[in-house]
Amino acid sequence: MASALWLAACLLAPSALAATDPPDLSGTWGRLDVTTSVSQVPMIGDVTTTYRAISRVQIAQTGTKLTMEEHLCVVRFESDHSEARSSLVEGFVATAPPLERHARLVHKGGKWRLDASELIEIHGARLEHPDKDALPTDPKDPRVRDMDHDGHPGLTVNVAGLVEGSVHLVQRVRTLLRGLVRSADRIDGLITWSRAQSVLEATNLFLRNTPSTVPHPDPSRSWFRAQRVRPGTDCATLVADAERLFAR
Repeated sequence: MASALWLAACLLAPSALAATDPPDLSGTWGRLDVTTSVSQVPMIGDVTTTYRAISRVQIAQTGTKLTMEEHLCVVRFESDHSEARSSLVEGFVATAPPLERHARLVHKGGKWRLDASELIEIHGARLEHPDKDALPTDPKDPRVRDMDHDGHPGLTVNVAGLVEGSVHLVQRVRTLLRGLVRSADRIDGLITWSRAQSVLEATNLFLRNTPSTVPHPDPSRSWFRAQRVRPGTDCATLVADAERLFAR
């Protein structure tokens, strides 16, 4: 009887251990990030804008610790108001540097969850302390960089609609990813984010004062989906196959 119990324990032990072993997420992934904001635009009112970005992500894993190297592939803006539309210059994606995001896997309630550290991006400048330094307001500030290589300081945003022109900015964007590991090939989650910015220059006087912009009050409007893809998959393939890869 004792030997039978010992044998049963040995047979059950591997599966019990496997249930709490972290999934292997190392490899190549595509990720769609969707963030939705609400801006108070003069003469128009509230404008909801959805930002969609597709990235190629390489994940390295040691136990429950993950390092994600992210390469931006494409960015698109969608506005709910035809008189308030914005876009980035073509050079933004081509010149965007790769980002490194750190995360860990947490086993809770019988499920594995992704818990990523906050990532801070500075667009249009180089700051010694990205998390707390004041954003430049003078285009001649030595910290300012022509991020998209269009010949203008900072990050250029083109505006169309009721007011048209270009505005050159410095931005501090904070993002935090929290998600559920649905399988070793898919992760779904929410994005907590914030954005602060300063205007360096504008081609239209009305663009000197950018509207107040905050995350949409419905947190489910800012989300991500990550899907494992074949090694060597490039950005062009991710963008072309986005509808299938990131369908919800």
